[in-house]
Amino acid sequence: MISTTKRLPARAALVVGGAAALLLLAACAPAASDSDNGEYMLVPSSTNRASGEASATPAPPTGPGGIAAEDAPLAQLWALADSEVGDEPSTLAGGPGVGLADFSAAIATRCYPQLADAEKTELDGLKAAYESLAGADAADPAHAYFVRATELCM
Repeated sequence: MISTTKRLPARAALVVGGAAALLLLAACAPAASDSDNGEYMLVPSSTNRASGEASATPAPPTGPGGIAAEDAPLAQLWALADSEVGDEPSTLAGGPGVGLADFSAAIATRCYPQLADAEKTELDGLKAAYESLAGADAADPAHAYFVRATELCM
């Protein structure tokens, strides 16, 4: 017969091992986040990306203490511009805004060096067309610029 004093350490080891396993499973389980609101946007992957540019998941929109537009990933700037002048713009009546301006500036600095002169001229013409208009009148030309810049640079 086994004495109870020999069974006690074995049971304690079993309990400690089970607790450790539960803690490990809890640490591996995905945590719910406040930023997960069930909305997802597909961002096209780049084929013309400069070799040094990061391809990380876009960061949240810039806010106090956030990153500057010139430091933001191109995919994040694209998503903001898409919300303004994409296929389903949220502020179509307002026309292009800061999101498209930041995207356009990033295209000029990050993508233009990789484009042919004719493509640069084309994008400059499309940009001038929407910048010469205001409000809802600028929405269609801004969308045309956005689509072409996406085709060439994303």
